[in-house]
Amino acid sequence: MDINQAIMLVPYITFFLMLGTSRSSDTIAVHQNISDGQTIVSGNAKFELGFFSLGTSKNRYLGIWFKNTSSQTIVWVANRETPLTDKLGLVILDNQGNLSLVNGSGKVTWSSNSLASGTNINLVVQLLNTGNLVIKNGNATNNESFVWQSFDYPGDTYLPGMKLGKNFITGRETYLTSWRSADDPSPGEYTLRTSMVKNKYPQVYIRRNSVIVTRSGLYNGISFSGGPVITPDTTDPEYVCYMVVNQNEMYFATIADETMVNRAGLTHWSRQEGLIPSSRGSLAGSPVVDLLHKETSRDS
Repeated sequence: MDINQAIMLVPYITFFLMLGTSRSSDTIAVHQNISDGQTIVSGNAKFELGFFSLGTSKNRYLGIWFKNTSSQTIVWVANRETPLTDKLGLVILDNQGNLSLVNGSGKVTWSSNSLASGTNINLVVQLLNTGNLVIKNGNATNNESFVWQSFDYPGDTYLPGMKLGKNFITGRETYLTSWRSADDPSPGEYTLRTSMVKNKYPQVYIRRNSVIVTRSGLYNGISFSGGPVITPDTTDPEYVCYMVVNQNEMYFATIADETMVNRAGLTHWSRQEGLIPSSRGSLAGSPVVDLLHKETSRDS
């Protein structure tokens, strides 16, 4: 090969190298592997999914973080109990609707354990603008028809749009669990749960292992007993909480201004029994996070 031929090949080589190391899409298609170093970004460029390490640890995790914040803020971790020990991990969606994380030996270290019905075709994984990672029919227009979603499996972070409560049909309870340490996202000592029992007033409480260390008053449909009654500003609803109660489920959820970066977290360390200290945010005035301190900032 002479020098002129080599020069002509440079643009093509560069293109394929860029194709292999970068992605701008918010979706992963069936058998479209995502490797360490590649990411997908939500349509509003607010959230990013990829591999990361914590502190001085060399362990690798698959997770979601805020994309445009000064420091990396992790909001969800897939393999929080099964970290990879190298950068050879792959994320794979199969044609049955199961999302898997495999190590360099091809062993599955984490899976969504999901199975699509026969009506789901053109399956994709999509990182939504809310930070919710979902498996869905790529042709579907109903944003609630998901094969699987990460919002059903939160870690230490609550994001607006998540449901904290219980599904009486499936028995699934959705709650927060602290990390073990700043460098270890595996489940820690603290949990934040809502007591959702049919025909009883709900209550939010935090446990350290099996011991309740903090609890709210009972929720009467307007506010928690013993707490202030918060009237949202409907003309500028930056953070509005609501509660759903029916025969199928009971849960708290919030709606937030999408121009805001909102999260509520349950920390592994605490001067306030597992809560984020006041130096990192102000107390939220919404019932779902009355026991939490919420980090809020305006998008740049």
